[in-house]
Amino acid sequence: MDLTSLQEFLQKHGQEHLLHHWDSLSEEQRSAMLKSLGEIDWARINTSFERSVSSSGQGGKLDDRMSPLSPEQCASVKDTPKETQEEYQKIGYEAMKEGQLAILLVAGGSGTRLGVSYPKGMYSVGLESDKSLFQLQAERLLKLEMLSEGEIP
Repeated sequence: MDLTSLQEFLQKHGQEHLLHHWDSLSEEQRSAMLKSLGEIDWARINTSFERSVSSSGQGGKLDDRMSPLSPEQCASVKDTPKETQEEYQKIGYEAMKEGQLAILLVAGGSGTRLGVSYPKGMYSVGLESDKSLFQLQAERLLKLEMLSEGEIP
């Protein structure tokens, strides 16, 4: 995709601002940016955004529309039969494989109370492997991808 085509395409999707600093990029950076922007599924992003915006206009605070789960909707791993756990796991893996599930890992925050200047997710908690919390979570997500034979967005 050349620059003119990309400009027209981005304008169609309301994203032309992504090229505002184009002139300050090197040829290598421009090439990489063209490639990256051309690989994005803009229609899917716009659809997701529109769906999100339309559902947020339902009025009132979310807290006002929430209610506790009924006891039938709650379970404990220790009280759930192994066969049921395996079925739930199978359903979860299938949802991942079909792209019906996303994981949002919210982590970070300042580690000042721990006496460090970096995010607390980078803090060494004294494991023999010396892995950070971020690395442990990333490895768990990669393992889930492998087990589900899918991709977690």
